[in-house]
Amino acid sequence: MATVDNTTFTYFFQNFIAYPTFDNYTDVIFNINWKYLAVYVDPTSQKEYKNETMRMTPVSTNNITNFVPFDQLTQQECIGWVSAVENIPQMQQEMVNAINNQINPPPPSIVILSPPFPQ
Repeated sequence: MATVDNTTFTYFFQNFIAYPTFDNYTDVIFNINWKYLAVYVDPTSQKEYKNETMRMTPVSTNNITNFVPFDQLTQQECIGWVSAVENIPQMQQEMVNAINNQINPPPPSIVILSPPFPQ
């Protein structure tokens, strides 16, 4: 079964929404659109299981300190910004649960039944 420890999580930053100018700064990001991918490889079968989530995370522009120009922005900086807003450990656990439901599907909570008699 997948766990947070044996699952690989990867950030994909897709685009940034920014003010062209704000408080004497240029290209000030206030929203990040990103995808988070979880991949678990079953050690026995080598079958790969995936789950992903898409997010739009706000970035505070209040009291800007240590401004990073857009062309100097790193993935680690972006991870720090989204981690400050999003509950990443909870997100990872939910993604692992979804993968485990692919591996071992839970019983259905509802079913649709046809009439047991001829129409």
